[in-house]
Amino acid sequence: MKNITDHLVDTSRESLRVTSFETGHRYTVSGFSTYNNRQRLLEPVINSREDLDILFQDGPVPENGENGVTLEVLLAICKDRLEYFQSGKFPCKENAVALEYIEGALKSLKARTRARLDRGVEGKEIV
Repeated sequence: MKNITDHLVDTSRESLRVTSFETGHRYTVSGFSTYNNRQRLLEPVINSREDLDILFQDGPVPENGENGVTLEVLLAICKDRLEYFQSGKFPCKENAVALEYIEGALKSLKARTRARLDRGVEGKEIV
C-alpha cells in the first residue's frame, strides 16, 4: 500500500487520506464521515460511510466485463462539479483553469481510445 498526498494543501488541517493498493486498480479514501452530509439525509437508503473504495476497470472489458470505473468517468464527475460551482455562487478563475485542464485530459484520453478503436486494439491488452 502507498499513501497518496497530491491532494493535500495544508496537512495540519486536512484529514482526507488516500491509499493506493499499488495495483493501479484500487484506491481507498478515508478520514471523513457522511453522517451529516445533506445528500445522504435526502436519500435514507444511502448508508453513512467513513471510507470510499474506488475500483478501476481491471482487465479488458470483452474478457472481464465492466467491473470498475475509468479515469474518464472520474474526470467527467469532476468536470460536472466544477461546472456546477462556476454556474452558481462560487465561480472563480482557479475553477475555470481547473475545468480547462480536466477538459484537456478528457480530450486526450478520448483521443487515445479513438486511436485504439481505429487500430482494432481497444479492449485488448495490446499497446
